Amino acid sequence: MSYPEEMTVPIDNSASFNAALDVGTEPLPADERIEVEDGEATSEVVLVKCTVAARLTSVGEALSIADHLSATGNGWVVQDFSPTGVIEWAWTVTAHKPVEQELLLELRPAIVVDADAGDMEYASRNMATFTTEVAVDASPMHHTAYWFEVNWPLIAIVATALGTGTLAVVGWYRKLRTSAASKPSAGKQPHEE
Repeated sequence: MSYPEEMTVPIDNSASFNAALDVGTEPLPADERIEVEDGEATSEVVLVKCTVAARLTSVGEALSIADHLSATGNGWVVQDFSPTGVIEWAWTVTAHKPVEQELLLELRPAIVVDADAGDMEYASRNMATFTTEVAVDASPMHHTAYWFEVNWPLIAIVATALGTGTLAVVGWYRKLRTSAASKPSAGKQPHEE
């Protein structure tokens, strides 16, 4: 199984996530089998059946994956091996927030019941998962805006507490001044005529 071990996705843009499964006796190295725009490819051994279902999901909400045209329920894409013993998948990944995230690639062997779908009940008991680290390429402005988005509720609470405290001190000071102004000064007698 060849897939990106790590990749970078520009903020508010998309990058392609490519994965390939080669069952040939001498599979190509990962970096020759798949293209990774800005990152590294890796490969791992996985045992499969003749038909394989794959799904790519985001771990977190900073990335989204475009629906694959041939996806079945829950995003699974079922494919058969080509005559050369290779299956390839490609998804479009879009970054929405400037934070590091992970993508989870899941493979299920599928026994074909009919031409449209595999036996997902069997497949759910036999699954391989692979994780890809995704760095989001974003400007300092995106990072600052995201920091304020995440921290705004805390900033509002602190500002409210400081404002309330300031108003309380000002009120106390005014009350103190008013009370001092209405009391006669010590040592002075009121003037009698």
